[in-house]
Amino acid sequence: MQDIKEKNYNIIIKKSKRKTLALVILPNGQIEVRAPLKLNTSKIINFVKSKSRWINRNLNLINQKVAFKNKYDFKNYSYILGEKRDGKLNYKDYAVNILPKMIKEISLKINLDYNLIKISNSKRLWGSYSNKKVIMINFKCIVLPKKFIEYIIIHELCHSKEMNHSVNFWKLVGKYCPQYKSIKKELTFFDFLLKTEI
Repeated sequence: MQDIKEKNYNIIIKKSKRKTLALVILPNGQIEVRAPLKLNTSKIINFVKSKSRWINRNLNLINQKVAFKNKYDFKNYSYILGEKRDGKLNYKDYAVNILPKMIKEISLKINLDYNLIKISNSKRLWGSYSNKKVIMINFKCIVLPKKFIEYIIIHELCHSKEMNHSVNFWKLVGKYCPQYKSIKKELTFFDFLLKTEI
C-alpha cells in the first residue's frame, strides 16, 4: 500500500494480483486506487487525472451528504415524518402506529397486495418484500418526510408483481410514483440514518 498526493487529493494505492485499475471513494472521502502489482506510479497518477471530474463530483456529493447529516440533532430533538420536534420521542412506537396504516392505504390505492407487515431495524435496508408477501419496513422510515416513505412502500409493493429490479419493475414503480428517480436520489442523503442509533 502506498500513499501519494496529486493536486488536492490524498490517494491510497493498493496493489494486488488484479488485472485492471479501479478507483473507489470511501465514505470518509479517502480516494483509493486498486492497481495491478507491476503497474508503475506514473500510470496510476495519469489514471487518477483522467478521472478528476468524476472524483470532484463525488467528493462534492460526499460533502453535501455530511452537511445534510449535520443538520440532524438526535440528542436534543426528534424527527417524525420530516418534522422537527422538541425532546426525545420513541420512534418505534410512532412507526408501529403510523407505517402499517400508510402501507394499507397505499396498497388499497394502487391495488398491490401483501400478507403481513413487519417492522425492522435493518442497518442496510429501508424495506423489503419476500416471496411470501411479507413486507418489511424499517422503523427509521418514520423520520423521513412523507414522500420518501410513500416511495419506499410503493417500491416494496411493486415486488408483489416483479420480484427483481428489472426494467418492468421500474416501469411499475414509475406508474405509481412518477417522480421516483429524483426521490430515490434524494433518499441517499438519508443513508446515514440506517446506521444511526435513534
